[in-house]
Amino acid sequence: MSLTDNSILAELKASGNLPSPTGIALTILEMARDPLVSTDELANVLQGDPALTGQILKYANSADSGARVHVIALRDALIRLGLAQVRQLCLSFSILANARSGPCAAFDYERYWTRSLAMAVSCQSISRLVRSLNPDEGFTCGLLAHIGRLAMASVYPDDYAEILARWNHGAPEELAEFEKSMTGLTHTDAAAAILEDWRLPPHVITAARCQEDGSWITGAAVPPSSDRGRQLGRVLHAAGLAADICVENGPRRHLMVLGFLKAGLSLGFEEMPWISMYDEILAEWERMGGVLDIVTAHVPSLETLVQKARAQGEVIDDRARTRGPATSGPAMTAPRRPRASGPAVAATVGPDTQAVTASATPVQDAATATAEPAQEPGLDILIATDSAIEMTVLTRKLTQLGHRITCATDGRQALEMALKTAPQLILSDWMLPKLDGLELCRMLRSSPQTQGVYYIINTSNDTGAELVEGFEAGINDYVVKPLNHRILAARLRGASQVIRLREQSLRDREEMRRQLSHINKLNRKLESLAMEDQLTGLPNRRAGLEFLDETWSRATRTGESMLVMLLDIDHFKKVNDTWGHDAGDVVLQRTATAMRGAVRDYDKVSRYGGEEFLVVCPGADVQFAHDIGNRIRESVEKNRIESAVFTGSVTISIGVSVRGPEHQSTRELLREADEALYAAKDAGRNKVCIQAPVEP
Repeated sequence: MSLTDNSILAELKASGNLPSPTGIALTILEMARDPLVSTDELANVLQGDPALTGQILKYANSADSGARVHVIALRDALIRLGLAQVRQLCLSFSILANARSGPCAAFDYERYWTRSLAMAVSCQSISRLVRSLNPDEGFTCGLLAHIGRLAMASVYPDDYAEILARWNHGAPEELAEFEKSMTGLTHTDAAAAILEDWRLPPHVITAARCQEDGSWITGAAVPPSSDRGRQLGRVLHAAGLAADICVENGPRRHLMVLGFLKAGLSLGFEEMPWISMYDEILAEWERMGGVLDIVTAHVPSLETLVQKARAQGEVIDDRARTRGPATSGPAMTAPRRPRASGPAVAATVGPDTQAVTASATPVQDAATATAEPAQEPGLDILIATDSAIEMTVLTRKLTQLGHRITCATDGRQALEMALKTAPQLILSDWMLPKLDGLELCRMLRSSPQTQGVYYIINTSNDTGAELVEGFEAGINDYVVKPLNHRILAARLRGASQVIRLREQSLRDREEMRRQLSHINKLNRKLESLAMEDQLTGLPNRRAGLEFLDETWSRATRTGESMLVMLLDIDHFKKVNDTWGHDAGDVVLQRTATAMRGAVRDYDKVSRYGGEEFLVVCPGADVQFAHDIGNRIRESVEKNRIESAVFTGSVTISIGVSVRGPEHQSTRELLREADEALYAAKDAGRNKVCIQAPVEP
C-alpha cells in the first residue's frame, strides 16, 4: 500500500523537470541493498553511465579516500570504496549532475546543495552516535531530505518564486502554509512521494514527513521513539539545525546554535561530546564539498559559536565562502555553472588531451564567401577527430556556415565534453583513440543527458555491414571520407531541420505540461477546499476521519500505537448567546490556531462539528496522551483572545482513547473518546480524561 498520495507523484512526474537520479544510479541503489551482490555485477551496471563512472574513479583516487595506489579499473575502485560508500556516492553524484540549476530564478540552487550536503554529513554523524540508525543511510536521508523543495521549484517555478518571496526565510511552518495555499501540497508531501517512488524504505518516507517537527526538543533527554521512522525524523531535524548553522551568518545563527545544543540534550548527549561531533561534521562537510564540487564555508568551532551565542554579542558573521575544503586566504572561487546556450567554451580535460573551440561568429574570406549559403541559426556541433588537418578544415568550413564548433581529439575527451556541454550535433570519426566512434555513440545513447543528440559518423568504409552496425549503435547519419563538404553541408541542413523539429516538439510538450500542471494545481485546490473547514482553516470532519482510517490501517500493519482525542470548547453556547455569533467565530478560529500549534507536524487536528474538534496522533501511547492532552489544554487556556467582538479566554475538555488489542474499529475508538470527553465535562471541565487500553 502506498504511503503517499499517488496523484502528487503523477503531477510532479508530468512536468518532465522532476529532479531524479539516472536509471543506472537507481539500479545501483537497489543492487546495493543485497549484501550478496558482487563487485563485478555492480561494475557491469555502473559502466553504463560514463559520467558517474568517472566521478567514482575520481573519488577513489582522491587523497580524501585514503588512496595510495592510483586505480584505473572501476572494479578496483568499488573494492576500495566499499558497498555502502558506493551507494551513497552514486546517489549524490547522479542527483547533483542533473539539478545544479533550474527554471526557478528565485530559488538559490547553490545554497540548496550547500545546505543539503551539510545536512547529509550531519545526519550521518548523528546517526553514528544514536547507534540504532545506519550512518550511511543517514547520509542519503540528509542529502534528500529537502528534495521536495527542489522538485517544487522545478515543477512550479513561477509559483515557487512567489512563495519564496512571501516566506522570506521565515519559520518552516510558514513556508509549508504558503506552499499549501498556492500549489495544494507542501515540500514534505513532495519529498515523501519522490522517495517512495525511488523505493526507499518506509521509515525513510516517514522521516521525511516528520523531519520539521521539533516538539520533542525539551532540553532534557527524552526516550527514543519506538518507531524507527520517527526516530530518524528527529535525527533529520537535528541535522537540519546543524546545516542551518553552516549556511547562516546573520543574527539568527545565535538561536540556531542554542537550538542545536538543546536538540543534543534531548537526544541524550552531553554538551561537550555533542560540540566535538559538530566540529567533525564541519571537517567532513568541507571535504565532501571538494569531492562533489559544492560550495562550502569556513565555520568557526561550535564552542566559539556557543560562547558568542550565550554572550548575545555582535552578529556572528565570520563565514568565508570557499569551494570544498576551507582555505586560509580570503579569496573565493565562484561556483561552477552549467553551460548556457551560446558560443562554445574551450575545455581541457586532461594533461594529454586538448579541446579546441571556434568562434560562433561567421568569418568569411574572399575565396569562400560564396561557397556555401549561410545557415541561420547555426548548430552547436562537437567534432571528434584525431586528424589536426581535418579538424582545422572542418572548423573553418562549418564556422563559415554559422555553426558553433567545439573539437575533441579522442573518444574519451569527446564523451566528457558532450556530457558537459550537451551539443546539438556530433560529427565523429569512426576510428578514434581511447574510444571509437561507435562505442562513443552507444555511451551517449545510454545517458539521459545526451541520448537525443544528432550523431553523424565519418567513415572511409560505406559497406552495408558496417553501416548496419553503425545504425544499430545509434547513429543518425554518415558521411564518407574523403569528405565532400557540399554534401556535408546538405546533410547538416537536413539534420538542422530534424533538430529544430525535435526542439519545437519539446517546447510544445513543455507548454502542454505547464497547462496540465496549472489544471492539476486548480484541481488540488478544489480538493483542498472540499476537505477544509472554511472558518478555521483546519481539515474538516471528512478529512479528519479519512486520516483516522489511514492511521488505523498503518497501525494495524506495523503494530505501532495511536490515539484519538475529541475536544469540546467549554461553555461555547454562552459565548454565542452573550457576544453573538461573530464572537463565536473568532473563538473557534483562535482556539483552532492554538490547538494546531500544540501538536506535532504529523498529528492531525480537524474540526469535527460545531465547537468540537478531532485530533489523531500516530505512534502515540498512554504516556504521550497525558503530555499532548495537557499541552493542548494549557495552550488553549493561556491563549488570550483580543478582538473587537470578544476579549478573554476559553477552556476545553478533552477525551482520549488509546488504541489497544480490544479495539476492532475506529468507531470503537471514537465512542470511547466521546465517553471520556463526557467524563471530563462531568469532572468540572478544562480536564483531560484518558481511556487507557486493556493490558494484553
